[in-house]
Amino acid sequence: MAHEIKSIGVVGAGQMGSGIAHVAALHGGNVLLADLSEERLNAGLATIGNNLARQVASGRITEEAKKEALGRIKATTDYTAFGDSDLVIESATESEAVKRTIYGAICPVLKPGAMIALVAGIVPCRPGFIGTVTTAQVPQFWMDMYNYAWFISFGVSFLVYLGLMKAG
Repeated sequence: MAHEIKSIGVVGAGQMGSGIAHVAALHGGNVLLADLSEERLNAGLATIGNNLARQVASGRITEEAKKEALGRIKATTDYTAFGDSDLVIESATESEAVKRTIYGAICPVLKPGAMIALVAGIVPCRPGFIGTVTTAQVPQFWMDMYNYAWFISFGVSFLVYLGLMKAG
């Protein structure tokens, strides 16, 4: 039985995190975007708004789709707010200390059946890192982000194919 993904948590509102939040919300996901500061969150939300506006201007989406996508994105600086997320995608800075703090806050509050995606970078590849930041109760997987644009289109297409997100 497939696990439907309706709510997606995204950690990090930088280029990668805001792009993931943008595409997930555009495809019907309810997104909780988190970062360390309101300033970073506001910058990420502004980027998402600008990118959606460009899509409207080019005719790729409607103004209504833009408004709906923006309405599905909520922002927070509280990493413990991910309790209702079906999937959390971590795209934070490449700092082992920061990542340990993030996973230490997120994993204990995730609901049963929730998944966490560790963005493959330098830190998650270190021996022993994965087992020390997640638990057996939290299904986990890596995402290789060497080609960001490819991941965004493939990742969402894959979730749609699995029936975990709607096409659109």
